[in-house]
Amino acid sequence: MAASAEELLEALMEFIIQGRTGLPPFPNDSKFGIGGSNLSRKSSSRSTATAGKRSGRMDKVPIPKKKRKVSRYQRVFGKNLKALKRKHPRSSISVLMKKAHRMTRKELN
Repeated sequence: MAASAEELLEALMEFIIQGRTGLPPFPNDSKFGIGGSNLSRKSSSRSTATAGKRSGRMDKVPIPKKKRKVSRYQRVFGKNLKALKRKHPRSSISVLMKKAHRMTRKELN
């Protein structure tokens, strides 16, 4: 017996919602033409759970990255940009950055 288009669409949507690794919603239902899977739910979930333990990612502690010293120009530029942003909150950031750059060059030279 052939399934209607609506039933097939419903089955497909449920399959998509479960994700790529999920099993089809009707694993042994011949009505939808979907056969049983060779893998059981227990074996597939167990293999993914132990794979994370085997990799040993939990044991490694990330080494913090060294922070670069902020240049004098960048500090002054940041202060100028903040001041301009407070004064002109609706202005475009690119326009404010150009103004802050000009102000910083005048200030430092």
